[in-house]
Amino acid sequence: MIEGQVASPGYAFAPATLFDRRHGVLVSVEIDTETIYSLSDFHQAVQSTADQLNELQHRFAQRLPESAALIFTAHLMILKDLRFAGEMEKLIESGVAPPVAIKKLAEYYVELYSSSTHAHIREKAHDVQDLAGRILRNLEHHVEEDPFLSENRIVIAPELYPSDVLKLACEDIKGIIVVSGGVTAHVCILARSLQIPMIIAAEPDLLLLAEGTPIILDAENGSIYIQPSDELIDEFESSKQVKLKSELSVDQLSPFTLTKDGIKIRLLANINLLNDLRLARKFKAEGVGLYRTEFPFLMRSALPSEEEQYLIYKRLFDEMEGKDVTVRTLDLGGDKLLAYYDTKGETNPDLGLRAIRFSFRHRDIFHQQIRAILRAGAEAENIRIMFPMTKTHIFEE
Repeated sequence: MIEGQVASPGYAFAPATLFDRRHGVLVSVEIDTETIYSLSDFHQAVQSTADQLNELQHRFAQRLPESAALIFTAHLMILKDLRFAGEMEKLIESGVAPPVAIKKLAEYYVELYSSSTHAHIREKAHDVQDLAGRILRNLEHHVEEDPFLSENRIVIAPELYPSDVLKLACEDIKGIIVVSGGVTAHVCILARSLQIPMIIAAEPDLLLLAEGTPIILDAENGSIYIQPSDELIDEFESSKQVKLKSELSVDQLSPFTLTKDGIKIRLLANINLLNDLRLARKFKAEGVGLYRTEFPFLMRSALPSEEEQYLIYKRLFDEMEGKDVTVRTLDLGGDKLLAYYDTKGETNPDLGLRAIRFSFRHRDIFHQQIRAILRAGAEAENIRIMFPMTKTHIFEE
C-alpha cells in the first residue's frame, strides 16, 4: 500500500498502464526487428490510426466541446502531411523496414520541434511522439483488438499536461496516478470536473510496475493498493457500495435552498467545463454563479477562435435557459499559462500580467471573447460578465 495526495476524489479498481510506455516514449523503445512488414502493412497501420483518431475526436466532441476542435485534429493533420507519412512511405520503398522508417522520421521531427525557442512549437514534439507511437502499435499489433490505448485502465504517469488528461478521459480510463508533484491546479480541476479519481504519489518505483498489474485506487483517502488480495478487493467493493447508498438521493433534493427558519438562499454552481452542467442540473442549482472561461484556452494547442468560443458560450446559455449565468473573462497568469503563448518570466506572476491586466495588454483576444459572449447571449435572459481581479471603488457623494 502506498500513500499519496488526493487530487481528484473517487474509487477505481483496474489494471495499470504506464502513460509513457503506451504513448510518446513508445517511439524510443526497441522495435521489433524479427517480423517482416510490407508497405501494405504500413498503409493499414496508418489507416487504422486515422480511424482511431476520428473516433476519439467524436468522443471528444460529445464529452468535451470546449476542446474538441484541436487536440486530435492536430494529429490527423500531421498524419495526412506528405512530409510525415509520405516520407515514411518513401523510406520503406527504398528498402527501410517500416518500424525503422516510422521511428527514424519521428525522431527527426521530435528533435526539430524540441529545439525551437517557441513553446507552442516545442509542444508539437509531443504530438509527433503520440502519433508515431500509435502507428507503431497498430503496425505491430495489426490493430483493432485494442483501438484505445488506456481504456478501462488506471494510468500511471511521471507528469501530465491538461491535453494529456483530456485525451485519456476520452479513452475511458478509470483513474490516474501521477508520480511527482508535477500537477498544476488546472490539471486537478480538469480531473475533478471529468470525475476521474487521481492521486499524486512521490514513488518513482510505480513507473516500474508491469503492464496490467491490478491496482485499487482509493482517491478518497489517498491510498494505492498494488496487487490487492481477494479479501481486500471484496472489502473495497463493499465500502464503495456503502458510500454510494449513503449519498443523498437526487429525488430528495428540493428545487430551492432554504435555511432552517425558511429563508430562501439561491444556490448557484461554479463551472469549469460544460461537462459540469450535468451535475449542476442534477443537484438543482438555480444558475451558474461562475463559468471559468480560461479552460478552453488552456486545453488547446492554439487560441480558440471567436466562433469556437461562441459555440461554447451558446451551449452554456442554452442548457441553463431561464437561469442566471455569470461568465468570467480570461483569468490567465500564475500557474495558468498558455503553452502556445510566449510570456516573459515575472518576479511575481500571481500579481503580475494576469487576469484583467492580460486582457488589457492583449486587446484583440479580449475583444474577441467579449464579442463571442455577447453574440451567444443575445437571446439569453439573465447573463452577467465578471472581470477577474478588478478592484471596485465606491464613491460617496
